[in-house]
Amino acid sequence: IAWIILSTQLMARATAGKSVPAPKGGYHVHRRFDYRGVDDGNHFGRLSKSLITDHDSYTWFPKQYDAYHPDLNGFDSTNLKKISIKIFMGTWCHDSKREVPRLYKILDELYYDYENFEIIGLTKDKKGYFQDYTTFGITNTPTFIFYRGDIEIGRIIEKPMGTLESHIQNILKGKL
Repeated sequence: IAWIILSTQLMARATAGKSVPAPKGGYHVHRRFDYRGVDDGNHFGRLSKSLITDHDSYTWFPKQYDAYHPDLNGFDSTNLKKISIKIFMGTWCHDSKREVPRLYKILDELYYDYENFEIIGLTKDKKGYFQDYTTFGITNTPTFIFYRGDIEIGRIIEKPMGTLESHIQNILKGKL
C-alpha cells in the first residue's frame, strides 16, 4: 500500500514527462523510467539516455561519447534492425563509464531504433533496486545482451573482444 501511495504522489508531481524533484536519495519519475538516486549521484533501476547525458554528476558520458570514433566501414546495420538490446551497467563503474557512451555512439551512427533498448542501473553488488535481475546472471558491468526475438544471441561482458563495433558485428553474424 505504501508503494501505491508513493507512486500516486510521484505521478501527480510529474509534469510534461520531465524528471520530478524528490527528497535527497528519493524516488524520481523520468518519462517511463523509474530509478532511485542516492547521495553519491548513482542511479539504479531502469534508466534512460537523457538521464545519463543530462545529469550533472555524469560528465563522463559526453567526454567518452565525443572522443569515440567507431569504425563502421563494412558494418551491416540491417542485421541490427530486429535486435533488442538490454544493458546492465553501474553508474559507479569505470568500465560502464567507458563502454556505455561508446555503445550509444555506435547505435546513434547506425540510426538504431531505441524502441527495443533497455538500460538498467545496478547496485555495486550487481543487483537491481526495483526488480530481481538474478535470472540474467550478471557478474560484471557493463553487460550488453543482444536478442533476436526472445532468443539471446550474445553478450559483451565488461569490455569487448577487439573493438566494440567488431564484437557487436560478430554477435550479429553468429560468430561468437
